[in-house]
Amino acid sequence: MISCRKKRGFSTLEVLAAVTIVIILAAIVLGVGKRLKTQAEEKLVKSTIGILVTAITQYYKFWDKFPAQQIGIEPVERCEQLYKQLYSTPSSKSFCEKIDSTMIGDTDGDGEFEFLDPWAKPLDYRYSTGDSFPVVESGGPDGKLDTKADNISSRDM
Repeated sequence: MISCRKKRGFSTLEVLAAVTIVIILAAIVLGVGKRLKTQAEEKLVKSTIGILVTAITQYYKFWDKFPAQQIGIEPVERCEQLYKQLYSTPSSKSFCEKIDSTMIGDTDGDGEFEFLDPWAKPLDYRYSTGDSFPVVESGGPDGKLDTKADNISSRDM
């Protein structure tokens, strides 16, 4: 009599094919996940800049001038001045308190807070005489203000 044994388990080729499919799917999911994270960070910085624009407007209505109008100071110092001045004005402070706590920090360790982007870089704040409104800008994911391609600015809103 010939007995028929049923084959149990998978062949090496079947296991290899399954592992390859899992790796391809994981790569796709990780790529999509990274892009979704970047989009969420971009939305967060746009929201923060929008709140700051409103707070700066309130500051202007209260003091009849824009905050941190000094010329020739470094971007981090301008951002520190912006933080102090907006928090010292009640109508501006109420808007600033709506900013996510991860978007505020002390990047240079001097004990002075500044507004940050999601990539832990201080937002750039500029006001030049003759401008109709100050500019608040993030360097984007690369953190560099001189590469305009990925910058996020209040001018774009």
